[in-house]
Amino acid sequence: SLPVWRDEYLLFAHERASNIYGNLSYFLSVVLMDVLLVRVVPPCAFALISYDWMSLQSTCESCLYRFAAILVVSNVLFALYAMGIGALRLSTMIANIVGAVSVMVFVLMGGFMVDKDQMSGVLAVLNAIDPMSYAFEALMINEFHDAVTASGDPVYYLINATFCAKALPPISVEGDTILSAFNYASTNGTINKDFRALVCMAFILLALVYAVLVLGP
Repeated sequence: SLPVWRDEYLLFAHERASNIYGNLSYFLSVVLMDVLLVRVVPPCAFALISYDWMSLQSTCESCLYRFAAILVVSNVLFALYAMGIGALRLSTMIANIVGAVSVMVFVLMGGFMVDKDQMSGVLAVLNAIDPMSYAFEALMINEFHDAVTASGDPVYYLINATFCAKALPPISVEGDTILSAFNYASTNGTINKDFRALVCMAFILLALVYAVLVLGP
């Protein structure tokens, strides 16, 4: 999504000056084509095809739909972020650098490389505005919370640490234990909160991208 507006801006500026179409028409056409066709359909297809193959929660019907919804919203959000960088009309090199550094920051602050409860100050702020942290937490809870077998018994996950420390014996724990070990909540309400946060971020980015496009030279 980085070159969506940068590469076509001269053509857009010329046609806009000729009153062929306005800012909103162009913006909606690009967003709908890129977001709906490229950012919504593939994640939905991926979730529907591969969810059972990955041996995720097979006894929870709503988990599949939540999984797909989180993937779609996250994909749309990061696509809008990349569009925003492209709308600034930076050079290709600078745009790629900004995009790559942003991805690295998102990954580091996402909560799965650094414990979010250990972050403070600027790091805590970065974690709070990092969409990946909300998406990852929602996916973790969706997978591990209240996981049960077809017979209704709790699912136990085997953790084998002998590859790193041979003195540690393999253990089997429930999903909620794994969530608590990584300081994640274990309620479906947290999934809803994280999902709402992702949707709000997506709309904020959508408005910012449009503002950059309109206010640009």
